[in-house]
Amino acid sequence: MPFLKTRPSQSGPIRLATPQRPFCEACGSDEFLVYEEFIPARVLAAGAAKPAEASYTCIECGQFSAHAVPDGWEPPGWFWYA
Repeated sequence: MPFLKTRPSQSGPIRLATPQRPFCEACGSDEFLVYEEFIPARVLAAGAAKPAEASYTCIECGQFSAHAVPDGWEPPGWFWYA
């Protein structure tokens, strides 16, 4: 589900007000992130803009998160298969 972020120390997901760069709050770094999915920004059939989204896991602590990311951000080394 887009715009949701979970924290193991909280009882459930929280809504993010604005897109944020992927970052593990538990480890305080983005160094150990493995990106599970990246969906670029797009325009829906109804004409509404939808921001890019990423889901990722920190391999250091195991925390998972998924949310909208800022315009122009993409996972390091990301490329599309042709």
